[in-house]
Amino acid sequence: MALLNQKLQGYTLVETLIAIVIIMIAFSIAMVVFVNVFQNTKTELDQEIQLKFRQIANDTKANQTFIDQDFPFDKYLISKTLEKYNNSKKLILLKLEAVDLSSGKTINEYKELVIDY
Repeated sequence: MALLNQKLQGYTLVETLIAIVIIMIAFSIAMVVFVNVFQNTKTELDQEIQLKFRQIANDTKANQTFIDQDFPFDKYLISKTLEKYNNSKKLILLKLEAVDLSSGKTINEYKELVIDY
């Protein structure tokens, strides 16, 4: 009989609701972070392509390899084309284009004027 008269400790409805709200806020923050990670995957690819563009442009200028070339990579192909700029004898327009290998769509482009010595 003594056990029946003891008061059991528990949580009130308000305490439970506050705990649920705190958990929901934590989950919503986690979901925002999770979605941003997946959206940054394309940004990572764009940064990788920009780095390759700069490397190819610098190699072209340093070695003066003013010929059209293709550079295949795992997920994309970079095409380098060169053409005279406005019929100038010393100015060359360097164009780099990254194309997705699976879809054939252009991912990114890069253009730069180069002086031919």
